[in-house]
Amino acid sequence: MTKERQNIVIAEFCGWRITDETVINPVGESRYARFKNGVDQIANIIPDYTGSLDAMAGAESNLKGSRDDEHSQLSGFIEQLSLVCGDGMEPLNVYDWDLIHSTAEQRAEALIKTIGRWEEE
Repeated sequence: MTKERQNIVIAEFCGWRITDETVINPVGESRYARFKNGVDQIANIIPDYTGSLDAMAGAESNLKGSRDDEHSQLSGFIEQLSLVCGDGMEPLNVYDWDLIHSTAEQRAEALIKTIGRWEEE
């Protein structure tokens, strides 16, 4: 999944509406943008979730539930982040250090997998 596609999926999760020609942010403001062929982007107005821990912190705040509820989005995110940061096979095979120092890109992948929108290329 390209970084641009990941950013779009996370933006939609955070309340942005995206069409071919228009991007509407969560408070209803509309700005012109064009997303075609993955590179023809006129205005970079959605956050760079894959490149910014600050942007990812904002996105993660939209996850529902608590880490103690094994059926919540938040606990699912923690499990997915453990898989992304670890060996991909067992969430217990990861150190806390790896989670604390996970990159924005790793967090973006984990969030998208948590909400069930990850697409293999």
